[in-house]
Amino acid sequence: MRVLLLFSLLSLQTIAQSDTIHVARQLNYFPWLAARQYGDLPYYLLCDNKGIYILEEGHIDSFKISYYGKKGMQEIKLKGNQVPDSICKDIMLHGIGSDVFFSEIIVTIPSERMPVRVSSMRFTITRKEDE
Repeated sequence: MRVLLLFSLLSLQTIAQSDTIHVARQLNYFPWLAARQYGDLPYYLLCDNKGIYILEEGHIDSFKISYYGKKGMQEIKLKGNQVPDSICKDIMLHGIGSDVFFSEIIVTIPSERMPVRVSSMRFTITRKEDE
């Protein structure tokens, strides 16, 4: 009886170990600017050559930037993925220490049938890297 019970338990353990585990890759559609997603951002990185980007295949179609400039709080809807030099200059001259928000970021992903809205980003503009 003991031998039969032991044999039964060993065969169940063998079956349980034969399952296959499938690992699926999780896609990351979070936006990035100058290799950052949030936090402090030195003003000179605001106009980074790569602009806003995602790590997966796809591209940024448009976004809204909200910032403090010469005329106070500004909200501007932009096409593409680059922050224009005029906005960078305005923030550099009048917005150090304030927050810049990137929202309504629209991404075209080749595998999707329609554009996708991704997460927003918030940065505090600083003068230097270590502030």
